[in-house]
Amino acid sequence: MTWGAAADNRAPITGFTISWPGGATTAAPGDRAATVTGLANGTSYVFTVTATNSRGTGPGASSNPVVPAVRAASSPQNVSVSYNPDTRGAVLSWSDPADLGDGAFVRYDATVSGAADNVTVSGNSATFDNIQTSGLLTFSVNAVTSAPDGQELAGAVGTATAEGNPTEQDPLPTLNLVRGADSESDACVAPNCSWLNVTLAGFEPNTEYTITADASEWGNDFSEPCITTTDATGAATCNDTRFDGAGQEIFVCTTLPDGSTVESNRVYWEPR
Repeated sequence: MTWGAAADNRAPITGFTISWPGGATTAAPGDRAATVTGLANGTSYVFTVTATNSRGTGPGASSNPVVPAVRAASSPQNVSVSYNPDTRGAVLSWSDPADLGDGAFVRYDATVSGAADNVTVSGNSATFDNIQTSGLLTFSVNAVTSAPDGQELAGAVGTATAEGNPTEQDPLPTLNLVRGADSESDACVAPNCSWLNVTLAGFEPNTEYTITADASEWGNDFSEPCITTTDATGAATCNDTRFDGAGQEIFVCTTLPDGSTVESNRVYWEPR
């Protein structure tokens, strides 16, 4: 801290006293600055300077409030990462920060996006195993230092990125149509009448779906739709529709809860 000259009131200044909550120090008559140590980080201090001469001690002059802070370390340099998609493992490497600030080195903390825990090391690399996060991975590392009062300080962060494994997508729902066993009814004439065997997979579990058949010549109004409900895995079968349109191509379709449509493969109805 610094201060200006004090009026001597016809008696030479013999010294200055600098005081603050919890301490005090003195300075020579010609001093205009003093360094104060041993303060607590994060604590607000007001410093008061008084001048003393042979007539006594004059009134004090106070500083603005100040809060001491210890500088943390700068970010690690030359941060790079090597990622192995086969093992989902990575090695993050770096060199020391250019500046450790005002503290003593304690350790490095390294993280990867999507992981809750740090990897703590004292050297210049960290290994990550079985990273489950997919897509772009961001790796971070910072130095941790210890201030003179024992407080740990997290330094600036250095980062590197790597492209992780592709994001796993839910399987698309599928309809599979095959020609089933021969059948016959008043509206479905042998020998070309057979059941439509439909298999559903990858749909919403425990959900009702209406399966509609569509033939290349007859369109979709030749029979009643088949209604089925998927099980807990999103699978179902639907075998309630006959067809006898020899020489036609037929498929089935259904509407998803979001309004989109899923269509099956096409089957050519071979004449018999």
